[in-house]
Amino acid sequence: MKTILYIILGALAILLYFNGKVYWYKLFPVKETYGTAYNPERSKRKLMTLPHSWKAKDSSDTHIIWSSADTVFDSDTGYRKSKSVTLRDHQITLEEDRVVHFLKDSAFREELLISYAYDSLLPWNITYIKSSDTTGPLKLSKKEGDSLMRIWNVRRHVE
Repeated sequence: MKTILYIILGALAILLYFNGKVYWYKLFPVKETYGTAYNPERSKRKLMTLPHSWKAKDSSDTHIIWSSADTVFDSDTGYRKSKSVTLRDHQITLEEDRVVHFLKDSAFREELLISYAYDSLLPWNITYIKSSDTTGPLKLSKKEGDSLMRIWNVRRHVE
């Protein structure tokens, strides 16, 4: 009986040695790892935190996307629309926040795509997109992006 038990434990140990990460991430999904539990690290890096009310809309081994519920806003309002995280080997490599500004009863819309690359010496990449602009997206500095968010009355750390 002991021999059978040792064989089973040995086979289990070999299985976990070669496939342990797979089972670990099935038990503890990355979505929880980089969700609101990761907000203290985001705050240290001066990133926008993930609100507790947001839900993961799309998730895989390589990315997670959270977004806010659809809300009716007053005119000339900016709001955070989504946060996405890109993963490589279950480690976060890129985080993107989408901020939208629109005028009520208008097709006019502006967006800021704020990207932070975790493994880069120059981690910030801010892109401004205007719906009526045919010239394409513009690259902005972090300071310019923060100024636009203040003008649009978007709070960075919404809980």
